[in-house]
Amino acid sequence: MASSADPGDETEKPTTSGRKGSRNPSSVKMEFVIGSLLEARDFANNWFPSKVVEVDVEGREVLVHFQNWSSRYDEWISMDSARLRPVTNQSE
Repeated sequence: MASSADPGDETEKPTTSGRKGSRNPSSVKMEFVIGSLLEARDFANNWFPSKVVEVDVEGREVLVHFQNWSSRYDEWISMDSARLRPVTNQSE
């Protein structure tokens, strides 16, 4: 079995679809700046270290790059989504 930290393992790539995430108005407020680090959850509920690539202030979304993955997995996620959180030591 391949290690979950192996970026080449096809089964561990972030699972994404669409531009919208679930909204959670009570989530932690974060400041979104290009280049800032955060953690993002894919649709399989796995957290990944990520970086903000673009910010759409009017649309209230950020383009997130899942670190160590191809840019084809970059995803627009709502700023108030429960799928974003500050960096923690709990990343899977």
